[in-house]
Amino acid sequence: MFLDPRFKLYFEDQYVADTTKQRIIEMITTIINKEDRNNPQIQNEEQQLSDQAANPPPQLQINLVWQHYAEKMKNIQPKGTATSRAILEVQRYLDDKVVLPCENISSLEWWKKRKDVYPHLYALALKKLNAMATSVPCERLFSSCGLLLNDRRTRLGTRKVQQLMFLNQNS
Repeated sequence: MFLDPRFKLYFEDQYVADTTKQRIIEMITTIINKEDRNNPQIQNEEQQLSDQAANPPPQLQINLVWQHYAEKMKNIQPKGTATSRAILEVQRYLDDKVVLPCENISSLEWWKKRKDVYPHLYALALKKLNAMATSVPCERLFSSCGLLLNDRRTRLGTRKVQQLMFLNQNS
């Protein structure tokens, strides 16, 4: 429910809300760490910038001042740890307005529109917000329930029927 923008703040228990938020932050931190490890382009760009600063070509000597400025700004504005970036993204998501169910927008449509704003939450939402592709398990369970409850077994209590259904489905 946390990843559905219509119900992101709807928690009856504050402990459950905090625990859910913490789990989402941990999942996003894992995604960010994997991205950083698997993205050598960022490391190559940083290496190229440092190489250019050390040995500037003649045509770029005019831009040396701006390269120096860029290096200074890069050092002043750190990228942050994966955890801090995850916390910021989740907090921005929570601060965003809640989508009302009467707006008739599905959660997946909402995420597609905001995939650039919340890239890591979007990736997580695609994994977690999925629907069952088939209704066969539900239909099978419904049919077996119909077979269990016949004219002879109409006096079975609800609890007993649930137990029989559980045993039937898991055997």
